[in-house]
Amino acid sequence: MQEGCWGREYRAACRALTRRVGCTLALPVEPLCLRSATELAAMIRAGDVSSREVVDAHIRHVERVDPSLRAVVRDRFAAARREADAADERRAREPADALPAF
Repeated sequence: MQEGCWGREYRAACRALTRRVGCTLALPVEPLCLRSATELAAMIRAGDVSSREVVDAHIRHVERVDPSLRAVVRDRFAAARREADAADERRAREPADALPAF
């Protein structure tokens, strides 16, 4: 993953998100969770991050916020991790792979 992801760009994204939702973020947000799907796909294709890193970041975020939101009825985190690993293996052979879903 790129160094400095918790730096200026991260803080700017947090400020923008705070303005958009109208409240401050009580919990730190994973930097990868602030990226669009298009940005994440480009980062995966460039080899900056793996599908597994993206999925793990989103899972950590869900695990951090869900106790207060209670939005996840049934997780499929294990399956998402397996799919991310499979996507990374396919990408190693065939670089034009898509993002896994979780």
